[in-house]
Amino acid sequence: MKPGKTLDDVARLDREAKRLFAEIGLELSLMRLSPLFNHAMPGQPGADYIDITMGSLKAFGTGWDNWMASKDALKLMVAQNNLAICTFKFARESNRVAKTDALDASDNRLISMNWCSKRDNVSWSQLKAKHDA
Repeated sequence: MKPGKTLDDVARLDREAKRLFAEIGLELSLMRLSPLFNHAMPGQPGADYIDITMGSLKAFGTGWDNWMASKDALKLMVAQNNLAICTFKFARESNRVAKTDALDASDNRLISMNWCSKRDNVSWSQLKAKHDA
């Protein structure tokens, strides 16, 4: 986050993003994570927070067009730039375990993510088979 900014500022923008998702008709969800540790190397700054926007590929495709056409969404992105220096990534995920009863019982969660990158000599089906094993 930029100096003088807080997670309360982030929460306000997250609420505005969720409101815009509904207003624009985006079938996307937003989740904010507070990392215990992350991918930063020694001497590099870590992440203060991670916002994850979730949805189907179809929802992202339609959503992107609607988001880019929205003046309010543009204002929100400018506000985000004033709040933090962000890195945007697009990734696929596969849930290994989801205990929905526990998720519904609290807003507090501990999430473990294992990131991987497909190597040139490995097919997507081979990668999926390895992860499903």
